[in-house]
Amino acid sequence: MGFALVYGVGRFFHAAHATTIAVGLYTAHVLCNQFGLSPCTWIPGAILGAVVTGILVEFLGYRPLRRANAGGLILLVASLSIVVIGDSILAAWFGRVPRTLDAPWIRHSFTVGEATVTAVQLSALIGLLLATGALWIVMHRTRVGLYLRATASRSDLASLHGINPEAVSCLAIVAGSVLAGFAAVLVGLDTGFSPSTGFDLLLVGVVACLVAGARVWYGSLAGGLVLAALNQLGVLYIGSEWQSTITFGVLLLILLIRPQGLLEWQAPSTG
Repeated sequence: MGFALVYGVGRFFHAAHATTIAVGLYTAHVLCNQFGLSPCTWIPGAILGAVVTGILVEFLGYRPLRRANAGGLILLVASLSIVVIGDSILAAWFGRVPRTLDAPWIRHSFTVGEATVTAVQLSALIGLLLATGALWIVMHRTRVGLYLRATASRSDLASLHGINPEAVSCLAIVAGSVLAGFAAVLVGLDTGFSPSTGFDLLLVGVVACLVAGARVWYGSLAGGLVLAALNQLGVLYIGSEWQSTITFGVLLLILLIRPQGLLEWQAPSTG
């Protein structure tokens, strides 16, 4: 949802979203594993690390390029450069050994019928519901959300009504980075991570976003759930090595059948 939010407002491929996720992961790692702090400290710390990274990317990377009238391709190249630099710095500092967040409570599990649900999976479900609900409230019940939706719909008309596109872009980056930091915590608790984990998650997020429709922020949630279900079925019946094939095969199929995405409405041509 974070990538979809930034893309919907800025209309460019925010590849550096991967870096915000990675910084959130390693911020949590330092606070949790090295300093031994409680989740009440390192979870907000991971989100704060992601937000600070997103703001630095916006002010030191994207904004100077926008003011120089750089196009979407230049922003993409700059964003990918940030990803490579961030990956190299994290690898040099922490190495490429996979790590996990050490929290004793995640080892608990519950039995529901014949299924076993881990504490991490339950936490991820609750976190997903809370994050989705919070984002919906922000987008539909606050002035910030009104500015974000107006700019995503028609940035030119939004500017005519006095909405500052640079400020709105920064708000989108901050909101997307909060979601990135939250996702980083869940990934770190569940599957472990390395410096390249942020980019791996970004690719899945991009596919989910495009499957549902790049301009529909909530569509990435639906797309992600569909991809997760298909991947789990693939693991169950044909093996885990086919997960990437399933993910990008679904993307290719959707692009061929309905390029605008499953949930995005496309106005008919009047010409």
